[in-house]
Amino acid sequence: MQLNRVYTIYATLVFSLFFILLFPAYVLTILFRRLEKYSYAVDRLWGRIFFGLLLMPVSIEFRQPLDKNKSYIFAANHFSFLDIAVFGFSGQPYAFIGKSSITKLPLFGWMFKKLHIPVDRKNGKSRYQSVIRANEMLAKGRSVVFFPEGGITSNEPPKLMPFKDGAFKLAIEKQIPIIPVTIPWNWIILQDNGKFIIQRHPMKIVFHEPVITSGKTIENLDEIRREVFNTINSEIKRWNTKHAD
Repeated sequence: MQLNRVYTIYATLVFSLFFILLFPAYVLTILFRRLEKYSYAVDRLWGRIFFGLLLMPVSIEFRQPLDKNKSYIFAANHFSFLDIAVFGFSGQPYAFIGKSSITKLPLFGWMFKKLHIPVDRKNGKSRYQSVIRANEMLAKGRSVVFFPEGGITSNEPPKLMPFKDGAFKLAIEKQIPIIPVTIPWNWIILQDNGKFIIQRHPMKIVFHEPVITSGKTIENLDEIRREVFNTINSEIKRWNTKHAD
């Protein structure tokens, strides 16, 4: 446990130091709107440095190549704050929908507010504004990343919690493919248990085949949500069964 604490302090310093060093690049993508979509490239650089210096191998698996010129709705499981950090490996211009409390963090919160989509899920006006902002991001050619569990809500990871409708409503409305995303081991690396202890463990992220929404209507919402849930849930069980073995 003592070694994990030292590793956690080291990881926190690496994360913070390189965020500060890269912060001017984020500022440029905020001040010059034509550069906004390239903020993901800064995320990717930051992620590669962070996981590289932690000597934490990252495995990225694309079940089907993604088109950098297309927008997608990404729907991912959410067991850890590291789910955000690893998404830079997607190679896509994207914006997260995340809880509004993130905006209170120094520097990082300001960056998140400008480049992503904060939402207070208990506030109807905030939820409505997040939908408007998501539509704006899609119109700019960026993808939108949802954690359809509605945050880190599982008390028994890697048990997946039921999905909310938002991601699937937007995908149907815009007739945009949904990419299910499985992040199977982040709950082991950084558990959301209030202790904030990082353990060294391989990182993995799986981008599944797209779920097509073309020609679908709101009547198909339950069917699509169930398909995405089952895809992610099956993959989580697959990789965590291997881990248990």
